Amino acid sequence: MLTSVSRTDSHHKMQKARRQPIRRRTILLFTKFFLITSIIPLITAAQDDSISNDLPTASQPNFSKRKVLDPEVSIRQELAFEFRQFAQPSPIADHNQDGTVSWQGRYSHSWFDNRGRVKNNITIVPFARYNSTDSERSRFDLQSLSWSHVNGNWETRSGIRTVSWRTSEAIHLVDVINQTDLTGDVDGEDKLGQPMINVLWGNSIVSIELFILPGFRERIFPGDDARLRGPVPISSKQANYESGAGRLRTDVAVKSTFFMGNWELALSHFSGTSREPILLFENNQLVPYYPVIEQSGLEIQFAAGDWLWKLESISRGGFDDPGSGISGSGNLGYGNSLTRIADNTRPDRYEAVSAGFEFTWSGLGETGFDLGILSEYLWDARRDEVFANDIFVGIRLGLNDIQGTELLVGSIADLNHEEYLSFIEFSRRIGDSGRIDLTARFFDAAGNLANRQRDTDLFVLHDDDYLSLSYSHYF
Repeated sequence: MLTSVSRTDSHHKMQKARRQPIRRRTILLFTKFFLITSIIPLITAAQDDSISNDLPTASQPNFSKRKVLDPEVSIRQELAFEFRQFAQPSPIADHNQDGTVSWQGRYSHSWFDNRGRVKNNITIVPFARYNSTDSERSRFDLQSLSWSHVNGNWETRSGIRTVSWRTSEAIHLVDVINQTDLTGDVDGEDKLGQPMINVLWGNSIVSIELFILPGFRERIFPGDDARLRGPVPISSKQANYESGAGRLRTDVAVKSTFFMGNWELALSHFSGTSREPILLFENNQLVPYYPVIEQSGLEIQFAAGDWLWKLESISRGGFDDPGSGISGSGNLGYGNSLTRIADNTRPDRYEAVSAGFEFTWSGLGETGFDLGILSEYLWDARRDEVFANDIFVGIRLGLNDIQGTELLVGSIADLNHEEYLSFIEFSRRIGDSGRIDLTARFFDAAGNLANRQRDTDLFVLHDDDYLSLSYSHYF
């Protein structure tokens, strides 16, 4: 049975003292980084200014005499209807189907310079969703409420934004800027808008980004009446933080991306409150605890003909809890089986890797279809975690037709526990303004019921195989 463990004040002081050198090293790391990288932008900016101040010649048009384009306004909307059918009853929920209606708008207003390039832009992306059974899934959010300004090689973006750091297919280890909305889907790809100031400098070889992230948003878990959750309720309203600032803490991140022919390499570092919580068992419920982490990330992509090689890797420090807990790691957000006894042996720093490839046959035979084979290996130094020793295999089929028909079939196999997370995703445009999506997910583990409950990670979802059908209308 899970038990909560309280710590003494002296232990908290020791823990805080232990992390002070890490935070000092982080500050020194950021200082050195920006002292070095600021030289390149300053030199380039000076060169750009000297060129722009020269008189125009026959080979250099006088752009100042060109007419500035009128501002451009774009308004788009999406209205979606989804029906979800579960394959079997659940012992913790009284329904086998649910329905969802969602709406997303996008307003964009752009201003141009005398070369026809975007100089300023305002983007607003509101999102609203209603679900028939889960109140936590019904919500309103701003995916974007941002302003961006471009000046030469510099770009400043401020406001609420959604940023994606993703390279691999199965899981996204490095993607740490925005909080996850687990009520959207169990794949962890639905995100909440994050307030930020983002400054970017870049050219054709390298881009450098700084993120200042004021304020923190808690992870959204399925509610007590929802499917796709464990038997123990999660009390998000009682969330605890390692940082004394709680939700008001300002986090910092930096990322450098290098473009070298067929290679793309990105180095990143995040310092702040973990988007991924640790779930502590208290008073017969799970309470999210958000530690302060230092996470360094590496992303690599290499394209060679029909092959695309991918790698994501992180080294994360500070992801430990003040008592017994269930890690929130992995896309499912639950970590180990809720029946497994947690302990305090979680390391203060650990590494995780996702590496693999995608091979694509373009124009297969005389059909014109594209067929892709995907495979990735998932590894985590914490051997008892979800996706610690797993293999992902998938097939992607694109028909290259007017309707943009695509099919993705895949499965993640746990090599330790012989359990599988499998999925089928199909999409096709309907006419000029519609799209249909069909998704099926299956959660399976080998062995009898007692063994699955004791030894597997996905036992909490073994009754939640489902089929989802949705139609989206764009206008």
